[in-house]
Amino acid sequence: METRTGPDGTPVVEVRGEIDISSAEDLRAALLRAATDTHDVVLDFGGVTFIDSSGLRTVIQAHKQIEGRGRALVIERVSPVVEKVLRLSGLDKLFTIGPDGDSTPPAR
Repeated sequence: METRTGPDGTPVVEVRGEIDISSAEDLRAALLRAATDTHDVVLDFGGVTFIDSSGLRTVIQAHKQIEGRGRALVIERVSPVVEKVLRLSGLDKLFTIGPDGDSTPPAR
């Protein structure tokens, strides 16, 4: 897991591998560290190979906290595995799913 800054100053949390009970807390901490009052947060899921219910819960909780600050959690570069889980769970309607990785959240 790596956090970087996009070209417009947007924090980008890049995740690789599996998001499960053993990594969910690290993801939550990274997302909350990246959250600001001035920028949305981009979650780059391009390298995610698996996500379980604890990972989904973590993303939902972070989404609520970031949204409470008046910002958005934008998910980009969604791997086919994660896309299927988001779609089947209906969470694709909750989250802003951005483009394929330009790290710029869509206009709100």
